[in-house]
Amino acid sequence: MRTMKKTALVTLGMAAVLTAVVAVLLLWLVHSETGSRWLLEQGLKIAPVDIQASGISGTLAEGLGVEHLSIVLPTVEVRANAVVARWNPARLLAGEVDIKRASIAELEIDVLPRDGSDDSSYEDVKEDRLFWLQIPVGIHIKSGQLGKLRIEEAEFENLSLAGSYGKGRLHIDSLSGETAGLSLQAKGQLIGPDPGRIELAASWEMSEQSLSGSGDFSGNINKLQFTQLIQIPETVRFDGALYDLFSAPALAGVAEWESLRVPGETALYSESGKFSINSDFRSARVAGKHIVLLEGWPQAPMKLAALADLKGITIDNYALEALGGTVVGSGQIDYSDRLQGQLAIKAAQIDTGRLNANVPGQLDVDATLMIE
Repeated sequence: MRTMKKTALVTLGMAAVLTAVVAVLLLWLVHSETGSRWLLEQGLKIAPVDIQASGISGTLAEGLGVEHLSIVLPTVEVRANAVVARWNPARLLAGEVDIKRASIAELEIDVLPRDGSDDSSYEDVKEDRLFWLQIPVGIHIKSGQLGKLRIEEAEFENLSLAGSYGKGRLHIDSLSGETAGLSLQAKGQLIGPDPGRIELAASWEMSEQSLSGSGDFSGNINKLQFTQLIQIPETVRFDGALYDLFSAPALAGVAEWESLRVPGETALYSESGKFSINSDFRSARVAGKHIVLLEGWPQAPMKLAALADLKGITIDNYALEALGGTVVGSGQIDYSDRLQGQLAIKAAQIDTGRLNANVPGQLDVDATLMIE
């Protein structure tokens, strides 16, 4: 009996010593910079994707800093510079990363070229394009700052973010940023699996141009419907959808307005406008009709079809009903280097009496207007 008691005491003692050793080891791992760096490096080695990190500093208990971070996924490569994060270490035991503050100086995301010799990874991604939502831990960010973000050719600056990510969901409590003179704010969520569900509310402003807008987005990554109310300062309603967000993004919609003034010193107005817009984000095709109003002149209904890109505008055709006759034509305006182009004008049966009562008759015109 005494032997059994001694054995039990020795076992309990050894367990206590082992527990103490493990506790001390864990404390050393999370509270020392050397231990935290070692633990993080081991975690990166067993990660299911290729992750490279350099310039690791700080501790798991108080927060870490990484000078350079690279993550290669099946379809994209992510690179980050000057990453700093502070979190609540106690939440790690519950399988959650509770980040109090995080900042990244630069984040770059590039789509990788497809390797025709090995399609297996791409086939897996094709089955679920939202695979990146399926991490087994939840990441909560109370305050995140991103100095510069580049996704392919698109660049954003001064982003602020609060939200959560993981376990099949991306939830944005608040997001704000700037791009190309435009400031934007958004909140919403993306829920997997593919094609997912997206609910998003967004607003934007271009202060120098006195433009702003707001509206909602709803749908999935195959088709995301939206409604935007654009103030210029008159209101333009734009309803449409974004298609194939993760493969070949495209936009199709209809813009409508009751009345708006065309910028410039001349009091020129557009009323009852309705135009369809189709774009692949490299060019946009516009077609529709509106009523042109010029002070002192009668209403002039107009139809227009054109194609615009970053280099210029091609006017396929236009037709204007004015002064009892019609004006039709086509043209090209180039603004890639300097403003230049030409506009064909063919007018028929213009009532000159409406221009000057002392000069009755009809006028036909066939001319080309040069723009230089």
